[in-house]
Amino acid sequence: MKEILFRGKRVDTIGNGEWIEGYYAAEPYVENTYNRGYILENEKDLYAKKAYFVDSRTVGQYTGLTDKSGKKIFEGDILSIAQKGNGIGDYFYPPLKYPSNAIVKWDKCSWMWEIIAEQRYYLTFPDAWCHFECKIIGNIHDNPELLEVEK
Repeated sequence: MKEILFRGKRVDTIGNGEWIEGYYAAEPYVENTYNRGYILENEKDLYAKKAYFVDSRTVGQYTGLTDKSGKKIFEGDILSIAQKGNGIGDYFYPPLKYPSNAIVKWDKCSWMWEIIAEQRYYLTFPDAWCHFECKIIGNIHDNPELLEVEK
């Protein structure tokens, strides 16, 4: 069974923007607390001592997969992908240059890679996983410069 896990960036004064993994709970609307939620260490305990305030705009779900070094891949991560051999990548037009960068997204009821190029390509994880290897190089919140298309 796939582990249900989330990651978010702390917004309290103690965390200094560190990334926290755990269980997500959105904060009910309270005046002046926009975009705030909690990452909990224990999914059953909403009043846990280990609950961290996070910016809800940074929260991403764990895909259930890891990169080539074993690091967990979350929604919003940016991957460097390299082609393993001939396969699905041969059908892109214009052809992709490898390595290419891709954003991990949940779209069309599936985990997908959005290839960062002049022409945007979308690959579902099952297709992509067979033909490419990947490494996490950043995320859309901390590394926006990686979203720029190289010319």
